[in-house]
Amino acid sequence: MRRATDISTGRLGVSLLETVLAVAILAAALAALGHQTFVGLRASVRAELQTRAALLCQSRIESLLPSANLPLRVENEPIPDALDWRWSAEVFPASEVDGMQWLVVSVHQPGPQVELSRHSLAHLIPWNKEPGRL
Repeated sequence: MRRATDISTGRLGVSLLETVLAVAILAAALAALGHQTFVGLRASVRAELQTRAALLCQSRIESLLPSANLPLRVENEPIPDALDWRWSAEVFPASEVDGMQWLVVSVHQPGPQVELSRHSLAHLIPWNKEPGRL
């Protein structure tokens, strides 16, 4: 393979302009890769929090369903096996289904300034005639 020869001096090699251009292209590519890595890590953490929230929400529903004497509304209670998470529950009439009502359970993980993750699940349950109870 022959190298480019400068006609005026007869020297072989790469010009300064070519070197600067190659370094600039490399820097831009590394910056783009670094940004994509950061975005991927952030999405991974968010997906992990959402999965954890969904599992905690489902476990709260499963623990509430066998109980017959729960209050109509629960707000911001700590979850026993995940103390950094809170849960809330509320019952609404299900107008589209006779004799049933909606149990809506939400879990969230409060952060120092903003909520880190929130998830809600709704479950149809039989209507209980006793006021103030599920």
